[in-house]
Amino acid sequence: MLLPALGDTRPHTAAAGSLRVLALVAGDGDSPRPSLRRGIEMGAAEATHTMALFGMSLTLTVRTVSNAGAAAAAERAAVRGSRAIPTVMIRALSDACLTTQQLPPVLTIDITCEGYEVPEVDASTTGEPQRSRATPASAKLLLRVRPSASTLRRVQVTDALPSAPNGRRRVELWHPSLERFGGEQLNQRYRRRFGEPMDSDAWAGWVAVKIAAEAALRAQATTAAALAGALTNSSAQFDGHKGHPLTFHPVSHELLQPLYVVDADTESDGGKVVAEFVPEGQ
Repeated sequence: MLLPALGDTRPHTAAAGSLRVLALVAGDGDSPRPSLRRGIEMGAAEATHTMALFGMSLTLTVRTVSNAGAAAAAERAAVRGSRAIPTVMIRALSDACLTTQQLPPVLTIDITCEGYEVPEVDASTTGEPQRSRATPASAKLLLRVRPSASTLRRVQVTDALPSAPNGRRRVELWHPSLERFGGEQLNQRYRRRFGEPMDSDAWAGWVAVKIAAEAALRAQATTAAALAGALTNSSAQFDGHKGHPLTFHPVSHELLQPLYVVDADTESDGGKVVAEFVPEGQ
């Protein structure tokens, strides 16, 4: 993992070719999710290599916080403090979902909030969602990797499978049994690095860094405003090794992606993928 250079204590923004990522990871001892951090770390390691090929760099700082209040304090310190101001913040907290009113003045990617409600979507005559006039491409932007409540409801409605054994059915972003579209290689890289299977938390952390790095490469800039513009562009697509391009919804900024229905015998069982849900338009 790369750490910020020491010695210069003056506040400054990211250089044109330097993507600064601050990851806030929950340190709750009652519900630890270590794969969130591991996925972020692997994403940063791979993105650092890719960006270097194009003359750009990535710096990752990971901070452990105990709750949403501690996270907010860390965000304020990062933006107003003496260290380099981050270009992107990745939130990996399990106790609260961030709202747009609570956003720090920096591009934020939330990788743990799930089942959130999204604003009503205006539709054109063709039924396609229109870009929200109230959400311009700016530095203050919230992107979410996990599905909204409306997406989860659609998964349940379209799932015509028989009842799950023991009633243990869940929707996952990723599963270690996936092999197609580069999934097998991704799972192997993660297992070699950490000695355990890649789960949804790890994939969410990995893809958040990957998407931020790809946006910087496409924009050929690392300012938060440039990244926000690249990420919310109507033609922006990203590869998550799922066989379908990943895109952000133009209004809710939810990551639209294939999801996997998993049945398990026990709560701790990794389970088996029994169905795949692909959002409309993918």
